[in-house]
Amino acid sequence: MTVTQLMMSLGPTIDTIWVGKLGEAAVAAVGASGTVVQLAQGVMMGFSTGMMALITRAIGAGDIKTANKVAQQAFVVSALYAIIIALIGQFLGERILRIITNDPEIVSWERHIYVLNLSVEQQWYSA
Repeated sequence: MTVTQLMMSLGPTIDTIWVGKLGEAAVAAVGASGTVVQLAQGVMMGFSTGMMALITRAIGAGDIKTANKVAQQAFVVSALYAIIIALIGQFLGERILRIITNDPEIVSWERHIYVLNLSVEQQWYSA
């Protein structure tokens, strides 16, 4: 869990390194969107922690059937969360970024940053 958190916090840093050659606006867009990504990751970490606790409790009680049922539900919840976050990013990404900054040059990078974050995020949620 700690390693996962460390890797997730490195995501925006790696993004910044990748887009650093594209200019100040691109780096600022990564920073602004990183805040939103961290919020989404925090919510998912809460879900994950709760689901792991329920599974662990069932296994500790020797109730493998319940553990399997909770694991299946955890998979469904994770998939639904990923879909919801992807849809929010697709349709509200620019509006969310405008809450953080009104700089049109930074906001113009929103679509590129969304695609970059979406490709990185699916790796964490599938882990």
